[in-house]
Amino acid sequence: MRTGDTVKHVPTGETWTVAFVEGDSLAWCGWPAGLAKISDCVLVKACGDEESVALLRRLASMGPNDHGTPDHRMLYAKRKLAEMGG
Repeated sequence: MRTGDTVKHVPTGETWTVAFVEGDSLAWCGWPAGLAKISDCVLVKACGDEESVALLRRLASMGPNDHGTPDHRMLYAKRKLAEMGG
């Protein structure tokens, strides 16, 4: 699973777009922000490389969260894009 993929979170039955995957956790797009165990998620649709990078760019341009601190999804996207060279 990676940024842009669509997953179903089995415990809640919700379908999410993946913001990022790190270790055994997955962050979803949308509100409220949060993390779930990858083991609780089932891949519904894998995205292509262009779609993944486009979402990383959108996430990297996010503003601060409601508390005025950087969103963890934005920080991940900026770091990932830098690793990819842009």
